[in-house]
Parts: sequence; C-alpha cells; structure tokens
Amino acid sequence: MSASNETLRDIARFWHGFARSPLYETGFCDAVRGASNFDDEEEARLALSYLKGYADAARLACPYQGPSWRIAHSVGCAAGTFLVRLQLDTLDPVTVSRLVATYTAELTALCAEKRDEAHP
Repeated sequence: MSASNETLRDIARFWHGFARSPLYETGFCDAVRGASNFDDEEEARLALSYLKGYADAARLACPYQGPSWRIAHSVGCAAGTFLVRLQLDTLDPVTVSRLVATYTAELTALCAEKRDEAHP
C-alpha cells in the first residue's frame, strides 16, 4: 500500500503554504518551494529528503537555540516525520491532518517570534 494522492496533496499543500509566508523571510523559501512540488510518492520522498538535509545543514550554521535554529530544527523534524511515515507506509489522511496542524502551529509561532525579534 502506498500513500494516496490526497495524502500527498495535503503534504504538498502544507509546504506550499509556508513557501509564501511566514517562512518566506527565513531563508527556507526556495527549499520549501521545491519540497512542495511533487507528483508521486517517489518524488515526495526525494523532496522531503532534500528539505530535511537542507534544514539540518541550516541548523548547524545557526546559533544554538536561537530563532533561526529552532525554525530549521522544526522544518527538519516536519520533513523527517513525513518522510519516515511515507517510508513506513503509516501516513493516512487523519495522521497527515494532525501532523499538519501541529507543525503549522509550531512553525507559525516560531516565524512570528523571529519576525518580532527582527522588528521590535
């Protein structure tokens, strides 16, 4: 069994929403935009692997526990979670909805914190 087209669209929609804002000003826009463009499960795995690696590299370049570090960590965790769930074939629409809600709230809060810190 593989992920349904609906499930893959939900994952792509999640990343696509962050490619516009609020991640746009964090340096992740291009990577996230690339991770939101896939047509099948194999492409989704490749895109999520790329995004996970990009986030991990960005995290290493940021001050520990700073806003940029936390955003990179969260992006990496989200990409990794979706990727592992795809590989284990445990990603159904209900699970995707829960993960999307969790990571949307987390990333929105982190991006707002970074924005507020940059523009006091």
